[in-house]
Amino acid sequence: MRQILIFLVCTVLFSGSAMALTLVENCVDLQNIQNNPTETYEIVNDIDCSDTINWNSGSGFSPIGGFTGTLEGNNYVISDLYINRTSAGMFGYLCGSAIIRNVRFINATIIVDSVYGDGGVLLSEGGCVPASNIIIDNIYAEGNVYGGANEYVGGLIGRVNREVTLSNSRFVGYVEGAGGLIGQNDGNVINSSFNGIVNGTLITINAGPNYDKIGLTGGFIGWNFGTIRNSFSEGTVTGLNNVGGFVGGDEYVNETWRGEIFDSYSTADVTGLDYVGGFIGYNVGGDIVNSYSTGSVFGSGNYVEGLVGWNNGAIINSYWDTETSGQNTSAGGVGKTTVEMMQQTTFAGWDFADSWRIEEGLSYPYLKWQTPPVLDSDGDGINDDEDNCPLENALGFDADLDGCIDTLSGLAEMLEALVNEGVIEEELQNSLLSKVENAEKSADKENICAAVNKLEALINQTNAQRGNKISDEAADLIIAYANNLIANLLNQLPSGESC
Repeated sequence: MRQILIFLVCTVLFSGSAMALTLVENCVDLQNIQNNPTETYEIVNDIDCSDTINWNSGSGFSPIGGFTGTLEGNNYVISDLYINRTSAGMFGYLCGSAIIRNVRFINATIIVDSVYGDGGVLLSEGGCVPASNIIIDNIYAEGNVYGGANEYVGGLIGRVNREVTLSNSRFVGYVEGAGGLIGQNDGNVINSSFNGIVNGTLITINAGPNYDKIGLTGGFIGWNFGTIRNSFSEGTVTGLNNVGGFVGGDEYVNETWRGEIFDSYSTADVTGLDYVGGFIGYNVGGDIVNSYSTGSVFGSGNYVEGLVGWNNGAIINSYWDTETSGQNTSAGGVGKTTVEMMQQTTFAGWDFADSWRIEEGLSYPYLKWQTPPVLDSDGDGINDDEDNCPLENALGFDADLDGCIDTLSGLAEMLEALVNEGVIEEELQNSLLSKVENAEKSADKENICAAVNKLEALINQTNAQRGNKISDEAADLIIAYANNLIANLLNQLPSGESC
């Protein structure tokens, strides 16, 4: 770990003071942050932490506690971080005005080894007292988090306190715990997401007096006391009770401490027992505004609903897809068909200038900060940006994979090349084109069958030159193209007729 000094010059007194900036170059450097948790650190290269599985008699990396400094990750990757402890995360807790930003984790393994523990890849617990304004920004993590029976376990963070703001962050992977991104949130979460599997079936602790069933599981956050904006979850969520595609339980304590969700959505499939919803399982008194869900919802008990399983809060301008969810009712929100969910007019009061986007008739709403969805408007398996005919379904009739149904114009170009290479005779080229053209102008049986006979001759001559004047790959393409044209022509014959 190298340390350099940055001199801050006071423009009034012209006197300098020195601030230490410590460079982090390897996993040992990362661990040594705990020795000086008030300093400013900067990661300067990718870091391999695969040996942490052998550290501390198998307990792995020791969480950094009481961090009040700054960690700048520069978007470098920390790979194969391993932690197996009661409180498990690269950071144990944050204090003061700590800042962590631009850090990436790949293949992390976090194990919370106690029913009363907490954990996530980045952080076990969000803040301490005193704390003022803790910033966590642009964190990306992939991995597996195992929390067993504990509801204070999430993919990225176990618990976030009110002093913490988490923004522009994402977890991708498997979470055995309460929330895909965060187990319990008391802070502010903005522009963040989860994709993967959340398994809350092992949670055995009752969430509290406001919940009459064991368990609390959400695709994004398990237990929400804070504010969430412009975020989403996708994947699958499975739990016992109080299970939601986005949040398991949205809590209300008083008017200044309540769960609020704005401009967010979930496409996660949800399975549970009681109090199950596509977006929220159990809403004690929180507000849900301008949000939606589309995932399937299944529960074997009571209060299994489309958007919200049980509700005692305000649900404003929020919707669920009645077809994809398999649910026609909800404790709050408005159910819409899939077609309606892809129309901007459905979403009254939503801000499609600054918060949302939609591909009319083709996509559900998505957040402005997201990459636009990959579209296949005609459903032929070729993305619109690579499809020469994006509104023409060419599935089964597209030998050259250009997204367009194989036609005479495309055949003409192929035949010209085949004549030049000596694969077919020029007479076949001319007669074939004329026969196919006649069939397209007048689709009677005589013209169709004449064209089919010439296309079959093309197939025979191509096969005869296979491996000689034409490669197997090129021969297969020509024959597939010809067979597609034959199929199109034969489809025009009256039912029961053939050549």
